Amino acid sequence: MWSAKALLCLLLPVSVLSACTDPSTFPNSTATRFHHFTCGTEDAQVKVIDISAGHANLAYPLEASLPIDLLMPISNSGPKVKRLLVDLAVYVWKPVEENTGNCFWEHQDTYGMTDDMDGCEMTKCPVAAGEHADNRLTMDISYAASFIEKGLYQLEFKFKNGDRPEDVDSMDFTPPVVGCTLLQLSSADTVETSTAVMSSPRLYPGDRKVDDAEESTGEGTSGERASFLTPGGKWLLEEAAVAVKDVTPFVECISNGKIFPPHFLLINVTTLEGRSFIIEMSDRGFRQTTENHDPDNAAEQAQYYESLESFLGVVSSKYCEKFNEAVSERLMKFQALMDNNGEELRSQSGGDA
Repeated sequence: MWSAKALLCLLLPVSVLSACTDPSTFPNSTATRFHHFTCGTEDAQVKVIDISAGHANLAYPLEASLPIDLLMPISNSGPKVKRLLVDLAVYVWKPVEENTGNCFWEHQDTYGMTDDMDGCEMTKCPVAAGEHADNRLTMDISYAASFIEKGLYQLEFKFKNGDRPEDVDSMDFTPPVVGCTLLQLSSADTVETSTAVMSSPRLYPGDRKVDDAEESTGEGTSGERASFLTPGGKWLLEEAAVAVKDVTPFVECISNGKIFPPHFLLINVTTLEGRSFIIEMSDRGFRQTTENHDPDNAAEQAQYYESLESFLGVVSSKYCEKFNEAVSERLMKFQALMDNNGEELRSQSGGDA
């Protein structure tokens, strides 16, 4: 089962209100059903066999304010995969030019936040050889429903084998791609129906909170839904992607959690000691928080750290050990390279003489 907290980053709050939101323009009968196909090679190791509704009552187009349960059987034609990683990319069905009626799949940048996601939350690991007919894909993005526009989306799942050979350093390891599939689906307009399931306060540009009365009427929200495509949203995702990438080799696991655009987001991290933390990232820095995050709660006024590395250096001694080992190994490799270059120069100099 995949909780897919990063799907808010996937289903970006882009404005797709155009002729391309008309179901008559949707390709592959996606106005009435899911469509999927393989984007990898025919001999790909991991393949998605089919994608269908997980239960008879699943509404389509999908309602982001409700849990989305899909049956997604997969097959593994190669050796067992102990650690499955997934890169996710998102495309939106948008007009080539305004008022032309011609549409195409436009890629939406997720700034690295949906790379190297834990595929073992999607299916039971290790992924043994053979078919896994009961594999399910469950997405709960109700907290983000108000930011997801009506329209057609295409999700690309790129599967990678995260099993690193013992003789390969983590800094030098690039997980190989073992499969790829594309899922096309339609999303209903959930902006008006999502109020009841939004437990966290939604923040809009200018730090203005929207109260219940305003949400029930929809007044004051037109054109004000925060977007990751604004400068504020971009820096948030870009900086978080860099922070996560920098510490990934030195922790047990790390992923982005709930996102409160464009001001802050949460990062879930488990240290090598097995301790789990939820970290708030904002323009103030990084600080520990809780799942029921409330930035205005005085009880949550924990110490801010300049970087995620600084926080981990305080709470995880194994992080420091692993980081120092990596630095030492890099320095040794650099020194060996310099020594080899020096030997070559001295050899060339002697030969010229």
